[in-house]
Amino acid sequence: MATTPLTFTRTDQVHTTDATVTTIALYTLPDETIFEAFVLVVARTTGGVKATYQRTIGGDREGGAAATAQASTTTRSVEDVAGWDVTADASGNDIRLRVTGAAATAIDWLAVTWGVMLTTS
Repeated sequence: MATTPLTFTRTDQVHTTDATVTTIALYTLPDETIFEAFVLVVARTTGGVKATYQRTIGGDREGGAAATAQASTTTRSVEDVAGWDVTADASGNDIRLRVTGAAATAIDWLAVTWGVMLTTS
């Protein structure tokens, strides 16, 4: 059995203007892979309304099937405005990191991810 380990750090950004759930980062999983990551997210409006989040996210992909997300663990959420949020889910072969802003509010989001993937074949 061969294994392919991968450790990574990455930065992603997105701008939201409403309360639509928006993908800020995609983590594509090769088949036969397990994934775990620690994510820090900060968000801010030009008027100084802000939030910070810490999340642990993960998932796996086995047997040619789609990726499966593990439950996202909330380590910390500090928000000036309730209702903003950071979540993770699966879509196809990807684990998605998603943010939710507020209606009629321009928000800049920044996410930094430290992750590991292990693929076996």
